[in-house]
Amino acid sequence: MSLDWDTLARWDIVFGIIGGIALIGSWAAWGIRRARIRSNQKPAIEFDIKEQHVGLEHGGITFARQESTLEEEFIIEFLARVFVSNPGPATSVAFFVAAIDPGCLKDGVSPKDIKVTVQHQLDPYHSPTPQDNPYYLKSDEMNSSTQLRVTVPFSVPKIESRFGSLSSLRSVTVTFGAEQTGRKPILRAKSCDLTKIHHDIEEQVATKVQHIQSQQLSAKQVLQVLKRYWRGPQ
Repeated sequence: MSLDWDTLARWDIVFGIIGGIALIGSWAAWGIRRARIRSNQKPAIEFDIKEQHVGLEHGGITFARQESTLEEEFIIEFLARVFVSNPGPATSVAFFVAAIDPGCLKDGVSPKDIKVTVQHQLDPYHSPTPQDNPYYLKSDEMNSSTQLRVTVPFSVPKIESRFGSLSSLRSVTVTFGAEQTGRKPILRAKSCDLTKIHHDIEEQVATKVQHIQSQQLSAKQVLQVLKRYWRGPQ
């Protein structure tokens, strides 16, 4: 059989059509497989921080045995009310601390070492009830009464090294993580202003100074402590 240019052109068209059909078929098969994989995956949870509060757990300027002291640890308690929803089947989620800013934590402590306490509190008139961490989420559950409570221990010398003085530390940012079983963690960060904590420290000192003689406190020592609190170590 002789092959002319017209015959070759017709065969080229036929093979092109066959190749195109094969390519479309492979793309369709790939799409079906991907859709099946997606349909088998659990829908991801939603996680967000709605509000946060911070308070002083320990530290600042303390008074004991006629002496005033600037504590070497500055420990704050961070409370976050979070929203969690689970659009899929029942699952569990582990809450953890992913990062602290500033990173002036006391020696030997990293964010992953900080325990996250999970609680439920429907309203301010009821005491919070402890929950497990990892936390169990029922199917189609929406929850806005969950609280995450952490205690963050800072090193005062590290704060002074970075900011100059303890009084210059004016805000703290905590990044929480929520890790659903089989999925990448969701990270959410919130900052808290420390102005009220410093105001309370200074108010306490002012009250003590007003009664400095009756409490047998050394005015010179109190002044030295205040200088370090405001200006850092000299």
